[in-house]
Amino acid sequence: MRKDEIVLVIDKSGSMAAIKDDAIGGFNSFIAEQRKYDRDASVTFALFDDRYQLVCNGRDIRGMEALTEETYRPSGMTALLDAVGRTIDRVGDRLDSLPESDKPENVIVFILTDGRENASSDYSRDKVREMIEHQESKYGWEFIYGGANQDAFSEAGGLGIKARNTFEFEASGQGTRRAFDESSEFVARYRNDLPENEPKKRK
Repeated sequence: MRKDEIVLVIDKSGSMAAIKDDAIGGFNSFIAEQRKYDRDASVTFALFDDRYQLVCNGRDIRGMEALTEETYRPSGMTALLDAVGRTIDRVGDRLDSLPESDKPENVIVFILTDGRENASSDYSRDKVREMIEHQESKYGWEFIYGGANQDAFSEAGGLGIKARNTFEFEASGQGTRRAFDESSEFVARYRNDLPENEPKKRK
């Protein structure tokens, strides 16, 4: 059976506190929607502020635990570049170690943030762009970017993420719910539309 890898890099900096409940609800709805597809999926989930938390790396989507007020506590600043860079490295290393038969057909990375980068120390913008473009061109990964309180298209473009995979959302309860709904639609499109006779190269 074909399998997908869904990678979620989600902001939990202090500014997310005002929309915390909707971020939690939106995330849980996203997972519930992706579970409905008749194909296997693994989930890698990272949270970030000015620290990095890899919640899971390649967990079966059926075993994903709901996000709660205990596990999602906004604080700190926005080390977006470090979060994206570390996540790409960790997922890439894990997929490298898998036998070919266990590697996913699709790797889809969704990044959501309500603010611009202001705290990274280990990964530069140029480095992350290079990493994203490498994964896209060599292994067919797809990157999706949702941003609030910024020009999301400019920010995503600076990271090498396609405009067609970018959207802006309002940093409100309703806007945050819509952001997760929209990201779920993006992910569903890539999970459904890969031609059977044109497999992507797999890392």
